[in-house]
Amino acid sequence: MNYDNYFNDFDDFDETSKKTLQSLSSYFVPHESLLSKTLKQPTDLQTETSLPPAPSSVSDITDWQTDEYINLELLISKIKYGNSGMRDYILEYNPIDYQSNTQRKSLSLPGKNFLRLKVYLNSKAENVSVKWSQTQISHEIAVGKEKIFYRINFFYAKSNEKAIILETCSYQEFRDLNILLGYGDIDDYDKDYKYFLKNFADALKKYEDAGSLKFIYENIPETILSGLSAHIDNLMFFNHLEILSNGDDSDIFKDSSSAVIQIFKAIGDPVPVLNYFRENPDKLNRIYYNLDGSTEYDGKMQTNRMILANIMMLFSLFANNDKRKKDAQSFIIGQGYTINSDILEMGIFQSSGDQYRDTFLLQQQKEVQRNVKIIPKEGDPNAKETVTEDLDEGAQFHPLDMVYLTDISGEKEETYLVPAIYLKALADAEEWAVVQQNIRIAANLVAIVIGVATLATTGNPYFILLAAADISLAGADLTIQAFKEEIATYEGGKEFLADWEEIYMVGGIALAGLTVVGSFYSGAAKLIAKMADGSAKNYLKTLVLKAVLETNISNFQKNTIKVVEPREIFPGAEYRALGNTMAENGIVFLFGRRNGKFLNAYAAVYKGEVVEEFTKAEMHMFYKKWRNLRGEKLVEELEHLGGHVPPGGSIVATNVEAEVKAFIKGEKQFLNAIIENPFEKRKEAMPYFNHISIDNEVIQIGDLNCGNTVEVVVEFLRTGELRRAKSSTMQDIEVVAAKCGGGSFQPATIPRMKQLMAEEDIVVIYGIKEKNSITGSTKGHFFVGMKKGGELHLFDGQTGEYVIFAQTREYGNFIQRGYLEFKYTKVRK
Repeated sequence: MNYDNYFNDFDDFDETSKKTLQSLSSYFVPHESLLSKTLKQPTDLQTETSLPPAPSSVSDITDWQTDEYINLELLISKIKYGNSGMRDYILEYNPIDYQSNTQRKSLSLPGKNFLRLKVYLNSKAENVSVKWSQTQISHEIAVGKEKIFYRINFFYAKSNEKAIILETCSYQEFRDLNILLGYGDIDDYDKDYKYFLKNFADALKKYEDAGSLKFIYENIPETILSGLSAHIDNLMFFNHLEILSNGDDSDIFKDSSSAVIQIFKAIGDPVPVLNYFRENPDKLNRIYYNLDGSTEYDGKMQTNRMILANIMMLFSLFANNDKRKKDAQSFIIGQGYTINSDILEMGIFQSSGDQYRDTFLLQQQKEVQRNVKIIPKEGDPNAKETVTEDLDEGAQFHPLDMVYLTDISGEKEETYLVPAIYLKALADAEEWAVVQQNIRIAANLVAIVIGVATLATTGNPYFILLAAADISLAGADLTIQAFKEEIATYEGGKEFLADWEEIYMVGGIALAGLTVVGSFYSGAAKLIAKMADGSAKNYLKTLVLKAVLETNISNFQKNTIKVVEPREIFPGAEYRALGNTMAENGIVFLFGRRNGKFLNAYAAVYKGEVVEEFTKAEMHMFYKKWRNLRGEKLVEELEHLGGHVPPGGSIVATNVEAEVKAFIKGEKQFLNAIIENPFEKRKEAMPYFNHISIDNEVIQIGDLNCGNTVEVVVEFLRTGELRRAKSSTMQDIEVVAAKCGGGSFQPATIPRMKQLMAEEDIVVIYGIKEKNSITGSTKGHFFVGMKKGGELHLFDGQTGEYVIFAQTREYGNFIQRGYLEFKYTKVRK
C-alpha cells in the first residue's frame, strides 16, 4: 500500500467530511436500539453518506472538530480502556482533552504498519457509551469519488446523538481498528460480515458500467469476495466479465485485469464456468488477451494471464475429460523443446470474420545447434549457433481444448492433461519475458491447483470439490506419483501411503477400520511436522482435508476448514514448541469457522477424533492444560480423550472421576426400574450390561462372556428390564442357541441378514474368527441385531458398543475385527 500517495491526497476526504458534518447537525439520528448493536442498512448504497440529510443551517457544523489536530492515540486508548468494562463501559468525554498541536492522520501499529484514521468529534462534553453493542457501523461505497468509507459511530450515553465517529477508507484497516479497540475481528461476527457482504453485492447489482464495476471489484476485500456467490449468480458474473472486456477493447488505457481476476476468484462453482466458455470460447480469448499486469496470488506476484490459466486448469479438473483425452494432442517442454503461441496473431484483435477468432495457435518447437552459415574472416569454420526449429505446422486450439503436456526437464518424465489456455500462458510468458523465472509444471501446477485452491482459499466452495474429488484416480493426469515418491523418502512415509491405499481400497475414510484411521492421522501429523514446504506437503495436507471433510469430525463450516501447522497458530516460542511436540506425537491441527457462530477456532485432532478445540483468546488455557504433558503421559492423555481402545475392547471402562460419577448415576436409573420403550433408551443402557463401578473405577465384568451379554441385551430390548451379565468363559454356539429359543445358526452376510429380517425382529449374530478345518470347531464373538425403522441396529453388550449398519466409520470400527464369516439365529418370541 502506498501511504505517501494517501497522505498527498488526504484532502479528498474533505468533500465527504463536509456532508458528514452537515448530517451531524441533526441531534437525533435514527438508531434502532441501544440494547443491541445496529448496522446502518444501505439506502441507494449510501452513495453520499450513511447519515441523515443535512438541514439548511450551517451553524451547527462549527460544533464539530474535524481537522487533523486530534490526539488519535489518546482517543483510541480511552475508548479501549472504557470497552474493557471499566466505569460501566462509559467514556467521560470532553473533546478539548483530545486536541493536539500536531497534525495526525494515522496511528502506528505493530510491525511498522499504519492505520489511517479520520475522526469527527462532537463539541458537546458528556458521557459516551463505548460498549460494542451500543455502537453503530456504517459503510459508504462512493463509486463516483472512488472511495469506500468504513465508520464506527459512538453515541452519548443518555441520548441518540452521535458523539464520535471514527472513519477509515480500507476494510483491512477497519478490521485492525476494531481489533485495536478490543472489539475483535469484524469478520468473526455474522451480522457485520453479512452487512458488508450485502452492501458490496448490492453495489455490483446496481452498476453496469465498466469503470464502476472495475472500482468495486478491485476494492472488495478477500474475505467478502469469497462469499459473493451466495448473492450474485453466475449469469451476472459472466455479464460483468463481458462489460469489463468491452471496456478494455474500447479504451487501451483502461486496464480491468485485476477486476477480472477478482470475478473468477469469486465464482463458487466451476462447472457452469466451463460450460459457458466452451460455448463461448471467443469470450475467454478476449478476456485472456485483455489481461495485463500482475496480481498477488499464492503469496507472490504472478501475471494475470497465468493466474487465469491456472484457474481454468483448476476448473478443468472437475470436467469429464474422457472424450477429450482420446483426441488430445501432445506437447513437450524441457531439454530444448518449447511451444510457440505466435504472439503476433493477437487473437481477439483479428477481423470479426476471421475463422480463428475463438482459437489460438500452439506449435511444437525445439532448440537445436547447427553450423554457422556465414563465417567471418578468421572465424571458426566449425562454429555452432542455436536456432529454434518448427517440428510441426502448429494447430488452432480452443482455450478449453485438452492437451497432453510432457515435461522432460527433470530426472523423470512427467505428463499432464491440461487445457490449451494453460500452454498458451506458458508460451506467451516465455516469449514476452513477463515471467522472470522458469515455470516448472510439477511445482506450479500442483502447488496452485492442489495447494492454493485447497488449502489457502477459504469461504469458496470449489476448493472442497477438489478435496472431495478422488485424487488417487486422477494420478494419470496430475502425476501424483511424484508426490508419493517424495513422501516415501521420509521416515514413516511408506507406512502413511500404505494406510492411504488401504483407506482408498475400502471406499474411503468413513469405512476404514479404527486402527488404519488412527495410523493415517498420526502418520500425517508426523510427516507434516518434518516435511519441507512444497507441492508434496500440500498433497499430503489435501489427503488429510479430504478425510476430515468425508467424516465431518470437526464443528467447523466445511468451506472454511484448513490444515494448519503450529507455526501458523502459536505466536511465541514456548507455545510453538508445545504445538510442535503435539504434532510430533500425532496431532493434526485444523483451522475453521465454527458452525453458526462466525467465530474462527482451531481443533487438535488425534487419530481422527477432536481432542481439543480453542480460539485465539483461549490459547493460553490450551497451553496451560498441555504444557506439562510429555512422552508417555502426553500419549496416554491423547488416547484417553480420543476414546481409543483396542478392537473388541471395552469402551466403557474408566477411572476418570467425572465419567465414574456419570456411570454411577446411570446405574441407579437403569438397574432399579423397568424401562418403558427400552429401544429409545438403547444408547444410554449399553454401558451397564457388562460393567460395574468399584472403588472409583468402572471395570468390565468379563471379556469372554459374550454368550451371557447377548442374553441380557435381548431381555432388555424385549422387556425393558436390565440385568448385568455374569462372568464366564467362552460358550459354545449350541448353548447360546438354546438361550435364543433353540433355533440353529445360519450363515449369512450382514447385508443379507438385514434383507431377511422383518421389522422389530431380534437376532443373535455369531462372528467367526477361527475355524478348525479338520474338526469344524470355531471360535468367535456373539452380539445382537435388531431391525427397527428399516435399519439394522447392532449391540455388543460385552464392550458397550452400539452402531447402525451403514457405510460409516463407526460401523467399520465395529465390524472389522478379523471376522471370517457370520452366522445368525432369530430370537423366538
